[in-house]
Amino acid sequence: MKPVTGVPGNDRPGRDEPTRQPLHALMVFGWWSLVALLFLGCMVVPFANPPLGLTATAVSSTEVLLEWTDVATGESGYGVDRRPDSEETWVAVATTGPDAESYLDEGLTPATDYVYRVYSVKSTGSSDSVEVRVTTLP
Repeated sequence: MKPVTGVPGNDRPGRDEPTRQPLHALMVFGWWSLVALLFLGCMVVPFANPPLGLTATAVSSTEVLLEWTDVATGESGYGVDRRPDSEETWVAVATTGPDAESYLDEGLTPATDYVYRVYSVKSTGSSDSVEVRVTTLP
C-alpha cells in the first residue's frame, strides 16, 4: 500500500497505514467544541425538591387543609392533585404560588375518603409527589 499523502506523519518512508491522531477531533472541530462539550457534560440541572411533612386535616364536612414544609428553592409554586380513594384518576386542584406551605381545598363531599398529592413545580420540571389520605367529616 502507498502511504496516504497530506496526513501529518504518513509521508515517512515505510508507513503502510495512516496514522491515528488522538487529537484529530480537536483539529476538525476546534478547541471551542471541546470546551462546549466539557461544559455541557458537567452541567447539573437542579430539579425541584418535594415538600416535606405533608399533612391533611378535615376542617369540616366539605373542606380539607393541606400543610407542608417548603424546602424547594426557586420553585414557581406547588401543584395539588386530588382523587377519591376509590378512584385512580387524579384531578388537578390547584397550583399555589412560590413558597406556599398550605392549601385549603373546598367543595368536597362529606364523609368521603380522599388522597392528595403535592409536588413542587420549577422551570426545570416537577419534583416527586408526596401523598396523604384524609376523610372529610360527616
